[in-house]
Amino acid sequence: MDSKEFTKTHLNFREALLPPPADRYVVEKRLGVGGMGIVDQVRDRSLGRSVAMKQLKPERCDDDEAIGELLLEARIAGMLDHPNIVPVHDVGIHENGQPYYTMRLLDSLSLSEVLTAVADGNPEAKRTYPLHRLLRIFQSICMGVEYAHSQGAVHRDIKPDNVRLGRYGEVQVVDWGLARVDGLPDMPLRRATLGAMADGRSNPCIVIGSLNYMSPEQAAGENESVGPTSDIYALGCILYEILTHTVPHDHPDTEVLLTQIETSEVTPPGELATTHTVPPVLDELCMAALERDMNNRIQDPRILWWGVDDYLYQGEKQTL
Repeated sequence: MDSKEFTKTHLNFREALLPPPADRYVVEKRLGVGGMGIVDQVRDRSLGRSVAMKQLKPERCDDDEAIGELLLEARIAGMLDHPNIVPVHDVGIHENGQPYYTMRLLDSLSLSEVLTAVADGNPEAKRTYPLHRLLRIFQSICMGVEYAHSQGAVHRDIKPDNVRLGRYGEVQVVDWGLARVDGLPDMPLRRATLGAMADGRSNPCIVIGSLNYMSPEQAAGENESVGPTSDIYALGCILYEILTHTVPHDHPDTEVLLTQIETSEVTPPGELATTHTVPPVLDELCMAALERDMNNRIQDPRILWWGVDDYLYQGEKQTL
């Protein structure tokens, strides 16, 4: 092979494995559409794998606020490098000006789907996800949240829908779109405030989070008080659901539900469960995470991890 042939072969090899940026991603299927963005499953031709791509809708690409929010979401999720947080692979802007970021493709169940199936009495779900396995999953969530807190990030929307369970044992916290990070602009609060003011509301009370899993301070719109212990309250809600198959507060009327979260005491899991017995140590741990007063609440997700681990360890000792 002469030098000219070698050079030609080398260039073809390089082009085959490293396509130009415009040709790197090939859409395989649409995964979802939201208010501002779309999520597609795309093939990353450079690395030979399918990933999830989140990008703005084309009609929002001239909206500087929307662009900033998406790119900030990518920055926050990308800075959190932990096994229990979904990894971000790439961020950029298409040739048409459409910003995007890519992350691991999660073609698996959410914790919400699992808990619903268990609560419905699905035999396969109950067999596959007994209490001890759900508690191990909960521990993984706690460690992902603890790591995020160590990096100055508060998720503000911890809930079973935002926990994905991989087919190889992975547990990953996803959707950092409502997160707040020390030193970075609070884009979700800014967007919500501007939207409320555009609707004619002066001095609006802005509530950020998901109703059944938000803390009392979130329900009251006390956004300056929302912090790591707000995520801990949400973790308490998840543990409560694992133990009782229901959430601490629920009501079809949003205003009534917000008031309940803000002012009503939570019924202890052990008093609510009727078809099974809730271990007292887990009952106590859960209620400590669900304290209305954030100063009396558990202050560190690792305390939840340790409490669950002590319970599981005692159970293992008893079976020896």
